[in-house]
Amino acid sequence: MDFAFSEEQELMRRTLHDLLGRVCPPDYAMACDQEGRAPREAFQALAQDGWIGLAIPEEYGGQGRGMTDLAILLEVAGYHYGDLGSWIFRNVSHGGVAILLNGTEEQKRDILPRTASGQAHFAFGLTRGRTPRRSPPAPTGTGAVSGSAERRTSPRAWMSPPTSCS
Repeated sequence: MDFAFSEEQELMRRTLHDLLGRVCPPDYAMACDQEGRAPREAFQALAQDGWIGLAIPEEYGGQGRGMTDLAILLEVAGYHYGDLGSWIFRNVSHGGVAILLNGTEEQKRDILPRTASGQAHFAFGLTRGRTPRRSPPAPTGTGAVSGSAERRTSPRAWMSPPTSCS
């Protein structure tokens, strides 16, 4: 069994490194990190070139590629800036894949094309109480935490970074 990437996947990896080297260089990633802002310009550059919709089926505005191709995108994006990779992952997994697997046809036709084009953004939230035991404990407190990677919305809830959502 051969686990090597195909020539096309290696080309994809090089193309992504080239693009992100231009739109997400280390000084840009550091500025985003220090200022507590999302890498919107890098995300939009990826969306403009169709990368955000890589794993979304063509019938819903994506490229219809496989999970290995998505893993390459996430790896390269994370290499250039971890928050960028996380943002893409949230949109694809918590947004796109969740809707693809569990959404109605109307939801798929409405939300997936906007997800693929980078116009829809998703967050991830946890609560305590009636959630499965595997959920990590939620922090306590209320209100947004400035410059933090978390947003506390209630004594029993946790949200992914609000700067990633629009």
